[in-house]
Amino acid sequence: MITPILVGIDYGTTNTKASIREEYICNQPKCIEFVSGKNYLSSEIAINKKDKSCIVGLEDGESTYYKIAESKRLIGRAYKSVMNKEDFSTRLGYHVANVDGMANIRINSTTDGSNDVEIIDIDPRLVTADILKKVKKHIIDTNNYPDDTIVQAVVTVPANYGYSQKSATMEAAELSGLQVLLLIPEPTAAALAFLDSKKFSDGYYLVIDFGGGTLDLSLVHLEGKKVIVKKVFGNMFLGGGDVDQAIAEVLKTKIDPALEIPVQIENIFSKTTEIVNFNNAILKKKSKTLKEMLSEGTNEEISLSINLKGYSGMKIVNLSFSKQELCAVLNSKFREPFEKVLKECKNGMECELDGILLAGGSSKLPTIESWTRNVFEQVTIHTHAHDVQTLVARGAFLAAESIRNGTNQLENLQVMEEVTATHLGIETKNVVTDKVEFTTLIPMHSPLKTSFTKTFTNVVDDQEKAKIRVLENLSESFEDSTEISSLVINIMKRKKGETKIDVTFSVDLNGILQVAIVEQGRDSDNKHEIKTTLTNLWTPEQIEEFRKRKHFSVQEVTKVAAQQVPSLSQNLSSQIQFDLLDELFKGPNKQVLILDTGANKPLL
Repeated sequence: MITPILVGIDYGTTNTKASIREEYICNQPKCIEFVSGKNYLSSEIAINKKDKSCIVGLEDGESTYYKIAESKRLIGRAYKSVMNKEDFSTRLGYHVANVDGMANIRINSTTDGSNDVEIIDIDPRLVTADILKKVKKHIIDTNNYPDDTIVQAVVTVPANYGYSQKSATMEAAELSGLQVLLLIPEPTAAALAFLDSKKFSDGYYLVIDFGGGTLDLSLVHLEGKKVIVKKVFGNMFLGGGDVDQAIAEVLKTKIDPALEIPVQIENIFSKTTEIVNFNNAILKKKSKTLKEMLSEGTNEEISLSINLKGYSGMKIVNLSFSKQELCAVLNSKFREPFEKVLKECKNGMECELDGILLAGGSSKLPTIESWTRNVFEQVTIHTHAHDVQTLVARGAFLAAESIRNGTNQLENLQVMEEVTATHLGIETKNVVTDKVEFTTLIPMHSPLKTSFTKTFTNVVDDQEKAKIRVLENLSESFEDSTEISSLVINIMKRKKGETKIDVTFSVDLNGILQVAIVEQGRDSDNKHEIKTTLTNLWTPEQIEEFRKRKHFSVQEVTKVAAQQVPSLSQNLSSQIQFDLLDELFKGPNKQVLILDTGANKPLL
């Protein structure tokens, strides 16, 4: 029997990296090459405009493909929680659609010679699954293993990912065919890589992971080789890709008028749109190159020639961009949100820092250290001797190795301890104030592998049904809550306050939540569970077919998404479709809320 391949995967907003056991550099795992000279896979898919076939990681062919990038910012997110929705269409060329309350990717597709527009909605989980499947296949092929070789993986996620995003990422990873050992936050993985190459004194450290799409902070306590996470902070919509776009906007103002069209303006004419989209993609690539050259080298100014489209064909445009201009862009657009996250972190700490660990490709930008010192003046800042862009993938591998050394038992994992990134609770009604509230069962920053039970009561006399809405949020405010799932149960008719309902929340080491509901005084058949599982979202036949295909097709994706994924979460028992609830609860004594009073706090 072939030993499973062990891999650590940094699934990034802009790029994905994978680290395996067989290749080492300086006694650390090395990130594999996907193509010659590139140790990353672009985290995007390209959809052929004619036959709608999909290719993972394609960086060229802008005029013949629809490109889907940065889908990580949408996976598992409620539509209402996505910031700057219009930015996706103007910057990335696709729209954010509301599909059953969840954010989906929408492409308006046209067929040559036709004015008909076909709307294509794609679930971000399927984009993630296809990218991870490409990683899995590349690892198997480059090592000459059989196609059915098991690939065991630790996959990283942003530190402030909530339940819904973690659950959706886990579903995508399992759909890809990976055997997922654990999801771990990116800053934790970076800290493990730091500890593997250098000895640090025990104490409190702030890990700042500034990547292609996210700014992630974790306050950790280092104990020998162990990373204990205390709190997490971050901004899911701030990263190096946003810097690239800001540089591209500056470059647009420098483009030679010989193009005959200002590429920053898009109008209704298809030719203009095609030219704009082509030039935008080219400029963003060049912007990334300029950013990296000015950040990593001694160059003060870079000059380059770019082939761009005009109405009369391709034109060569000469451009230059200086480090001074780069710093001006960074200070004007990114300093305030960057320092805001750092200040929130500083205000939320109850300890003195012993050091700061910088990770992520964007941490090499020339202003990052100075911004960090503006907030943490006297704290020592540590950077890694090797490529900071691969720290997270290497740390993920070290976590995977620790799990395997512990005989694949997560309970034996000795290298880290994690916390929840959001408050988890349910919707309740306070009969004293007659207001709907969010009642916390598991507070933010609680240790993972935890369980907590609260008892709730019926709202009115003879109440026959209760609806349990599982919510998460960052503020413990009901208005800011996002629904994870919902379940309606039948309860015995009793006087108000006499029905006792135990609600138990349990969070595993992946940050995945399970909910159990039991009415006291009833038999064992009264136990209900709310749990999100992959098998509830796709049939076994669909999963197997997806794993066999080299890539998915849009037709199959939209069919699966529309027919099999009506909402992110499914209930194992007593599932009642949300669109039937209004009809179900019409009439007297059909209230659907349970009450956090009587059993947990006195009536006033």
